[in-house]
Amino acid sequence: MAFAHEICVHTKDRWVRRPFVLADWQREEIVAPLFGEVRWDEE
Repeated sequence: MAFAHEICVHTKDRWVRRPFVLADWQREEIVAPLFGEVRWDEE
């Protein structure tokens, strides 16, 4: 999810060069199911 906010930027109109800011429903219903979840192991 950080990819969309940190790397992806708008390319046109008044939002040019501004980062994508995903809404909560976009993160939960689109991005998370599409890419999965990272769970770090203590080992």
